[in-house]
Amino acid sequence: MLPDQIDSESDATSLVDWCIENIGLCYHPDASASEYVDASGLRLFQPFVATKLDRLHKEAFDAGFAEQMYDRGIVLQREAIAKKLEQRAVRWGRKAAPAPLKNGVVAKSQKRVGLGGQPEFPEYEAMATIPAVEALRAGGNSVEPVAGRRAYRIRLLGIVPAGIVAVHTNDPDCPTAIRLASEPPYPIEFPAFWATVDFTPCPVCGAALLWYEAGYVPGYRVCVKAPFHHVLVKLGE
Repeated sequence: MLPDQIDSESDATSLVDWCIENIGLCYHPDASASEYVDASGLRLFQPFVATKLDRLHKEAFDAGFAEQMYDRGIVLQREAIAKKLEQRAVRWGRKAAPAPLKNGVVAKSQKRVGLGGQPEFPEYEAMATIPAVEALRAGGNSVEPVAGRRAYRIRLLGIVPAGIVAVHTNDPDCPTAIRLASEPPYPIEFPAFWATVDFTPCPVCGAALLWYEAGYVPGYRVCVKAPFHHVLVKLGE
């Protein structure tokens, strides 16, 4: 139930519960209610509801409940993700679902080497949804907020979770944003194909992909971890 005002921590966490139930996994306490849209691109809330939500969030933050709200949001979003994974496991006969690149795509090892030692791990700055942040951290990657901005500094040290989508936004502070493919789109977003490749896992081991153009092959990537998989991806085989 949506509280009328924030007088206690339970009011603040009830606000988070209501928002996740009515907005979904894309909810973030820092976002304005007017930023949320439905599948048709229309604003999710009427102006009077959006005004109330923004007022309640400000009251909760001013009362010092921001950390509790973040924690509650993460708990609920983890539960929702776990439920989705369980449903997927049931559909796959309780076996781990394969991690294909795309339907009809196969990968062939090129059996090449040549990086000559461990390269620097890729690092990016982007806005991100809480589920995307949690998925990256669960894979052993470093995701830290950038002070004074809505962006995260993301260093791909471990396994890159499948299903991350990168997009461009109209936010001048950080035009690149990431979310999970299962999440609703940002209020305003445009495809960012090269950035999406940055967050595509190696089809062999799941590690990050590294630019390796070598001066003559635009867009060529190799796996960032030894043995530095070179993989030829083909359609329709």
